[in-house]
Amino acid sequence: MAHFSVAKWIVMLFFVSSASAQQCDQPVDSARFDCHPEPSVSQQSCLDRNCCWKPIFSPAIRLLKNHSTNYFEGVPWCYYPRDFPTYQIKTNESTSFGQRLTIVKRQSTYMPNEILNLTVDLIYETAQRFRLRIYDSTKKRFEVPLQVPAIETKANATDYEVSLSQTPFAILVKRKSTRGILFDSSASPLIYADQFIKFSSHLSSPFLYGLGEHRQPLLINVTNEWRKLTFWARDIGPAEGVNLYGVHPFHINVEMNHNNTQTNFHGQFFLNSNAMDVDLQPLPAITYTTIGGIIDLYLFTGPTAQDVIQQYWDVIGKPAMPAYWSLGFHLCRWGYNNIDNLRAVVQRMRAAEFPYDVQWTDIDAMSSHLDFTYDQTNFNGLPDLIHSLQSEGKHYVNIIDPGISSTQPSGTYPPYDDGMKRAIFMTKFNSTEPITGQVWPGLTVFPDFTNASTIEWWTNIAATFHDIVPFDGIWIVRKYVLELVVHSKKSVMTLIQFDMNEPSNFIDGSQDGCTNNSLDKPPFVPNVVGSSLSAKTLCPSAQHALSFHYNLHNMFGYFEAKATNLALQTIRQKRAFVLSRSSFAGSGQYTAHWTGDNRATFEDMYFSIPGTYINNAQMEEDLFVFDFNKVFLSLDNRDYEPTEVSPLVVKINNNDNQQNLPQEKHLFIFLYILAILSFNMFGVPNVGADICGFGLDTTEELCTRWMQLGAFYPFMRNHNAIGQKDQDPAAFSLTTQQIMKQALLMRYSLAPFWYTLYHKAAMVSRTLVQPLHFEFPNDNNTLGIDQQFLIGSAILVSPNLVSVNRQRQTTTVHAYIPQDVWYQFPSGVKVQVAGIFTDLDAPLEKINVHVRGGFIIPMQIPGANLVMGRQNPFILLVAQSAAGNASGNLFWDDGDSIDSIETKTYNYFEFSLVSNALTIHAIVTNYKDSPMRLEIVRILGISKLVTSVTVNEKDYKNFSYNIADQILVVDGLDMNMLAQSSQTIAWTTTIN
Repeated sequence: MAHFSVAKWIVMLFFVSSASAQQCDQPVDSARFDCHPEPSVSQQSCLDRNCCWKPIFSPAIRLLKNHSTNYFEGVPWCYYPRDFPTYQIKTNESTSFGQRLTIVKRQSTYMPNEILNLTVDLIYETAQRFRLRIYDSTKKRFEVPLQVPAIETKANATDYEVSLSQTPFAILVKRKSTRGILFDSSASPLIYADQFIKFSSHLSSPFLYGLGEHRQPLLINVTNEWRKLTFWARDIGPAEGVNLYGVHPFHINVEMNHNNTQTNFHGQFFLNSNAMDVDLQPLPAITYTTIGGIIDLYLFTGPTAQDVIQQYWDVIGKPAMPAYWSLGFHLCRWGYNNIDNLRAVVQRMRAAEFPYDVQWTDIDAMSSHLDFTYDQTNFNGLPDLIHSLQSEGKHYVNIIDPGISSTQPSGTYPPYDDGMKRAIFMTKFNSTEPITGQVWPGLTVFPDFTNASTIEWWTNIAATFHDIVPFDGIWIVRKYVLELVVHSKKSVMTLIQFDMNEPSNFIDGSQDGCTNNSLDKPPFVPNVVGSSLSAKTLCPSAQHALSFHYNLHNMFGYFEAKATNLALQTIRQKRAFVLSRSSFAGSGQYTAHWTGDNRATFEDMYFSIPGTYINNAQMEEDLFVFDFNKVFLSLDNRDYEPTEVSPLVVKINNNDNQQNLPQEKHLFIFLYILAILSFNMFGVPNVGADICGFGLDTTEELCTRWMQLGAFYPFMRNHNAIGQKDQDPAAFSLTTQQIMKQALLMRYSLAPFWYTLYHKAAMVSRTLVQPLHFEFPNDNNTLGIDQQFLIGSAILVSPNLVSVNRQRQTTTVHAYIPQDVWYQFPSGVKVQVAGIFTDLDAPLEKINVHVRGGFIIPMQIPGANLVMGRQNPFILLVAQSAAGNASGNLFWDDGDSIDSIETKTYNYFEFSLVSNALTIHAIVTNYKDSPMRLEIVRILGISKLVTSVTVNEKDYKNFSYNIADQILVVDGLDMNMLAQSSQTIAWTTTIN
C-alpha cells in the first residue's frame, strides 16, 4: 500500500465494492467494525466475505483531516455492511431468572462451523448485576470452571432495563436513572462459530479502566485512537499490542453527563478463558473476539467505581485475608549464591536495626534448578538459618517452579516418580503420555492442576520438603529465560527476563511438536505474539483433566495458585502466602502478585503505580551484557538457536540484521508491566513491584525514593538480580539507611490500618489502593492522574519519581490536592490549599503523604518485625473534617489463623469523633491473646485552644496542644480497649 500514488489513493477513497453501496456508507469511519481481523487482508478476501472494502486515507491525505496517526492506523478497510446476515429472535419466554430466547441465523457467513441455532439467557441476577449468556442450543460447549453465583430467581427491582430487537437480533441495556447505555449489541453483527465468536457493544464514553494485563495507560482513552488488546497468557516483556502474563477481561467505563462531568461508572466482565482479542474504537465501541467457550457477559451498574469493583468481586470471589506478617518488609535477591552471603545480609540488617519480616531465596538456592530441593553444598545450613529467623519472629519464602524435571535417574527424584505413578501430568493429545517441554532443569513435564489428584501430590511433595526446609510461603514461578524481540519498524530491541507460570516453554509446543488439528491450528488466531498459540508455551491440544489446554491455558497460573494455597494451609495449618505472576479473574482468592522483573530506573519506579511501561533501546546505541551461559532467542515466527556465550554476547541470526552486543554497558533490560492500581481493580489487591529495581545496579538516590514509595505498596519486597550490587537497605551509607528506616517505620506504624483495609477487601470488596478519580469522580482534574494514588480513601501518596540528575527540578513534586481537608503525614500540619495542582517540597529525605480529614487511622508503635510488634501499644491518628468529625475502624486477630473470621475469634472496633468527643466502640471482643492498649491519640485540625481533656469522664492531665500546628496529643493513656464496650476521650476548647 505504501507504493500507491496519491492519485490512486484519492480514487480509492470513493470506491466501495459491495452488493449495495448504500449499506456500506457509514457516517464516520469510527463506525466501521472489522470484518477481516486476520492479517494480509485484501480487497478480494474482503469481498469474498460479502463485506465492504474501502481503504482509509493515506498519510498524504491524512493531513487534510483533523485526526491523529493512531486514529487512522486502526480503521478497518474491510468492514461489515449494515445488512450483513445475522440472527433473529425465534422464541421468547419468561423464566424464573428472567428471559430465555432462541435465536436463529438463516445462512452461514465466512467462518467454518458456524452455529445457527443459539439460546440466549437474560439473567436479572441482582439490582445492580445483569448476566447475558449465549450458547449452542443443541451441543454442550466448554465453560470457564470458575465458581460464580448461581441465580435462579429474578431480582424484583433493578437499576437497569433491558430491551430487545427482533430482527436483527440485538440487546440494549440502559441505566434507568440516566438512560445511559450499559450495553448495546446493535453496533455490529453477532458471529458465532465453533472457534470464532465475535460481538460488539457501544460504550458510554471513550474512557475506560482495566482490561489487563497489557501495556497501556491507567486511563484508556480511545477518543481518537483504535486499540487492540490480546488475551493469551505469555511470558514476554511489556510492549504495546503484546499479550502479557495475566488475563482479566474486565473493564470499568466512565459515564459522562452533558456537562462532561463524570457522574457514574459501570463495568463489563467477559467470563471466557480462551484466547481473545478486545478491540476498542473511537465510536466509542468495544468488540470481543474469542476462539472458544460461550458468550458469558456480566454487566455491573455501579454507580461508583468502587461499587462496580464490589459487584465484580461478588462474581469472581473476594481476595483472601493475608497473614499479618506478610504486610511487613520482604527481602530477596537472585544471587546470594551461597549461605555465607545470605547470612551476611541477615546479620547486617539486624545490626542496622531495620524492621523486616520475610527473607527469601531464589533459584540459585536450588540444586540443579530442581523443584523441592536446595543446594546442600553452597547453601549448607539453610534449614538452620531459617529456624533462627523464625525464632526471631521472621518468616521464609521459597521459590517453586511448575515444570518438573523428567530426566533424573529413576527412583532419585520423587516429584517426578510419584507424579508418573499418579498420572497427574498434562498429556499429549489423545494420549496418556505426558507432554514434554523444556525449561531450566532441561526436559520437563507439567502438573495438571485441574486434576484433584494433583493437589494431593503437590501437597505431599511440598510437605516432604517442608520437613527439611521449613518455608512459610511459596513463590510459584519458572524463572529467567531471555527473549529478544526486534521491532523492525522502529529498529529497536528489547531484552526481557521472564518468569514462567503462564506456563512457559523454551520451545514451541513440545519436544515432539504439536498436532495439525484445529486446536493447534485454529481457523483464527488472535493477535498473539508469535502468531501461534503454541509459541513458547505448550500445545493447545495438550490435555488437562477438565479440558484441553486450548481452553485452560489462561487459567494455568490460577489453578497452580489455588493448589499451592491449599497445600500450604494443609501443611502449616495457617493462612497461606503464595506469590504468582500469572493470574486470571479470581486469582486474588489464592495468591499475591508481583509485577515482574523491572529495572533500577526512575521510569520503572513511576510505572509501578499506573501499570504501564515500555523501554526500547536503540540497537545502534544501547548494548547489553548478561551473566548467563545460554540465551534462547525468538523473533516473531523466526527460530534461533541457543548461543553459547561467556560473558553473553547476543547474536541475532537472521537475514535482515546481524549485531554483536559487546559489554560496554552492563544493562539488564527486564521489562514488566507494573500494575498496583490495575490489579486492585482485578481483585488481586496484595500486589507490589520489585523495590529499587530488579535489573541494573541501583543508586542510593533511586533506592531511597523507591523504598519511600514501596512503603506504601500493599506488598513490599526489595528484590534484585544476579550480577547486580547489593541493594538491601543495610548496604547503603548511614545517611541513606536512616532515610530508608524512616520509610519502613512509617510502613510498620500503619500496619493496623493496612490490615483493616485487607479485612474490608476480604469482607466487603474494597480496594486497598485506588486512583484519585475513583474517589473524586466529579473533579475533572483527577481524570488520568497516575503519579499519585490513595490508600483506601484516607491517605494520599505523592512520590517524587524524577532523578536529581535530570534537567528538571526534583526537590519539589507537582501534585494535585483534591478539594477536601488534608494534613501532612506524619507531622499533622494542615494543608492550606486544595482543589488545585501545587508544588510540594520533596527533598530526598521526604515522601509527600497526606491524611484526609474525616478519617481516623489506627496505628501501632513499630517493633523489630510485625510479629514482635504485635504486643506494642496502639495510636489513633484523628484527622478532623471541616465539620470537626471523623470515623475509622480496626480489625485485629492473631494474624495467622485460617478461620478467625468464620469463628469470630477477633476484635473489631469502630471509632467516631463528634463534637470534640472521640468514642471507641468495641463491637467484637473475642480475641484475648493480644494486649489492645491505646497509648497515644493525636487529633489534627483543632483550631481553638484546648483547655481540658477527660478520659471516660475523668479529668486527664497528660495532654499537650500545639497552637501553631493545631494538634492535640493525648499521651500515656494505657487504655485497655477491650475493657468496656464504649470509651470516650473528650476535650473542651476556648469559645473564641
